Amino acid sequence: MSWDDECWEERERLVYIAQMNRLYHHREERFFSILDRTSKALALIAGSAAASTLLGSEVSKAWAGFAVACVTLPALVFAWSDRARLHAELASDYTHLEAEIEGAGVLDWPKLDAIKARLVSVGAKESPELASLIVACQNELAIAAGQPDKVKPLDWKRRWFKHFFSMPLGGDA
Repeated sequence: MSWDDECWEERERLVYIAQMNRLYHHREERFFSILDRTSKALALIAGSAAASTLLGSEVSKAWAGFAVACVTLPALVFAWSDRARLHAELASDYTHLEAEIEGAGVLDWPKLDAIKARLVSVGAKESPELASLIVACQNELAIAAGQPDKVKPLDWKRRWFKHFFSMPLGGDA
């Protein structure tokens, strides 16, 4: 393998990393945006129910207030809108980095090292990654690249909870 081939392979590896991270953060942004909108909608519904009970019994008022607290508290505690915004920024950073690599064409080692440094810099803002979500993103990229043999199946637990927990991939979790 020649020096140019090694540089090209490293360039392609960096493009893949940027694509993976872009996809990962787009998925996280969508997920947290949906949670944020859902909690707002439920708070509006519960708030309307609370308002309609103004003339009702004390028990119904208490339950309506409890319902409002239950739907608004998670959004405040977990800051879903803030998390969605952070993942949108990270996805944008990785998109710009991918565009920079693609636009540069053939790169030499000093330029590749500079791109690696930027990848580390952007990644410094990330929270710990979720293994099942990474595999889901890798599967999506493999399918898009016409490589179905590289797809790793995820069981139902990992598919359903990939945004919540980092579950180990070996054996049953």
